[in-house]
Amino acid sequence: MENAFGLIEMKGFAAAIAAADAMFKTADIKLLNKEYLSGGTVFLQIEGEAASVQYAIEAAEEAVKRMSLFVNTRIIINPAAVINSSPEKGKTISCQEE
Repeated sequence: MENAFGLIEMKGFAAAIAAADAMFKTADIKLLNKEYLSGGTVFLQIEGEAASVQYAIEAAEEAVKRMSLFVNTRIIINPAAVINSSPEKGKTISCQEE
């Protein structure tokens, strides 16, 4: 079983709620992070089994595109071990070994 991260960016809080609703109704995933960025952009990060993440991101993208508020998505299969699934707020993720 491969794990994956899923990322989706959209405009507005209502779009984020619609995206989250679609993801949780479609697949067994875990919400790792939500961020409110400048200009009204909202970012959601999920994790789960690769197929579940794929289905969830596709459902979220479809829901947000219907609202014309879609920005971008990305799925990362088997993320590198240095990527922390729940980084502390304000910390950056480094790809260099310490």
